[in-house]
Amino acid sequence: MGRRKRNTKPLLVLKDQEPVQTDTGLLEQFYQTTHGRADRQVDSSMLRPSLAHVESAGRWEVEIDEDAYAVRGVRIYLPNVATPSRAYYPFPVHLDTAHGQRLAMRWLNQMMDMHYTLNSLERLYLKKTYEDLSQAISSALQQFVGRYQNAILVLSQERTQLLEQSGLKSLNGHAQKISFTHSIDFVAALSAPQDRYLIRAISIMDQLIALYDRAYLIVDLPQERYVQGTENAYRMVDSLMAECLRQARTQSKQWLADADSRSGAGSI
Repeated sequence: MGRRKRNTKPLLVLKDQEPVQTDTGLLEQFYQTTHGRADRQVDSSMLRPSLAHVESAGRWEVEIDEDAYAVRGVRIYLPNVATPSRAYYPFPVHLDTAHGQRLAMRWLNQMMDMHYTLNSLERLYLKKTYEDLSQAISSALQQFVGRYQNAILVLSQERTQLLEQSGLKSLNGHAQKISFTHSIDFVAALSAPQDRYLIRAISIMDQLIALYDRAYLIVDLPQERYVQGTENAYRMVDSLMAECLRQARTQSKQWLADADSRSGAGSI
């Protein structure tokens, strides 16, 4: 099968909606901490759509060339979600191996799951009913961002060291530049700061692995270091996402149950 032209049209276009007005407090302080500003408004109506609604209003799609296994295009959107501020984040994901393809699909699913799970915590915070829950939720969201930032820092430092120690930095710019022959161009409408940092961590990890590939092929990087470096990068992001998702699910379930029990007791 020949290579067909990539379809760059979005599968689903989100329409801007009026943001829900919310009073200021811990969540704005959280945004100020992570973004250096507190001017973001949060929409409390960001609910996870039902499966039937997703299938009717939006979809995600992967087209692969059967000969070269080259991914031609992926577009993922959160269907009919009201977000006061939208941003689209394209980033490449290495698909040179079947293992990389499986990891990419799992990470995309985990990222969406984390997005919806943390949104449930934000909605609980916005109710402003129980101050102790609001404090705990704000602290948890900041903790997730802090862990992503730490992963970004570690991966970025390793990338810089690899550039210098491998000798790639002394080569011309073309040799340093990372190109992706088989990759996903993933675009998602994600608005929460933890989404942005998680995507950044995945992107830096992927750049690091591509740099290991280039160093191994161009400057004869020892195979042992190549294997160890790529496996460590994969493992760092994979374990980080899995652990954060487990923690988010557990805390979300606990806090929502606590809020429901208090609400039920207060209505008696």
